[in-house]
Amino acid sequence: MAAYPAPLIQELQIMETSFYLAAAGAALVVYDQVLRFSHEVNLVWLRRWSFMTALYLIARYFGSLFVIRELEYQLDLFSACEHTPGH
Repeated sequence: MAAYPAPLIQELQIMETSFYLAAAGAALVVYDQVLRFSHEVNLVWLRRWSFMTALYLIARYFGSLFVIRELEYQLDLFSACEHTPGH
């Protein structure tokens, strides 16, 4: 079994912690979006559309999509690390 250098192991642990913190943050954002969706429908979706409405929706939902995609990328990275020889 190959031994990994201590700095590499430490860096992987930091990356893992970062991933879990990002996942927790993303879960809180999704939870907030679900809780406030009815208010959002009344205050944003049912109003006359404007540039600011579009800007709000882009910031709210494309940001969430970006975070989810980034978490998926990190999960793939960790999955690849777990399947390296000697691990």
